[in-house]
Amino acid sequence: MFTNLERYDATSLIGLSVVLINGAREIVETDDGRTETYVEVLDIEEASAAAAMARCLMPQKLRGPEIRAIRKIVGMTARELSDAMGGKTAIETISRWETEAEFPGGFADKLLRLAACEGLKDRAPGIDYDPEKLIRTKMIGNGKMDPASIPQVVLRRMPVRQDHRTNDKWTAELKEAA
Repeated sequence: MFTNLERYDATSLIGLSVVLINGAREIVETDDGRTETYVEVLDIEEASAAAAMARCLMPQKLRGPEIRAIRKIVGMTARELSDAMGGKTAIETISRWETEAEFPGGFADKLLRLAACEGLKDRAPGIDYDPEKLIRTKMIGNGKMDPASIPQVVLRRMPVRQDHRTNDKWTAELKEAA
């Protein structure tokens, strides 16, 4: 037996601050008098990719744990991320960003986001990605924000028309910076 969950905080599963709307269900199974309850996220791989892309498209500077989570969701090592960013960023620098020993500058931040989005765009078809718009986005903050103020990604599972077919996909509502 299962119950569809209207909202589910998937932060611990995905590694980014994420709430899923209509994309998870609570399952209750009874066997030999034992009851087991767990939550199943629909298409967790696509949800992770959509969350990472959506976060990259938000104007707030990325925090170290977010950089690490995004890199892992894309499926890149630090060396591969460096190469995707043009090969000029040392893997030690990426490590320092991920541990918040230092923060990426504006140009490096944009390259990181572009590399991540290019690696994820086919895995998150419900996210509207335009590299030119990302390049023009003015980033806000310096990466040193209070952990409580890390922006939350809200993903919604909804039908998306693609190639003359309609399939359920993860979409995000991205708000413009104030």
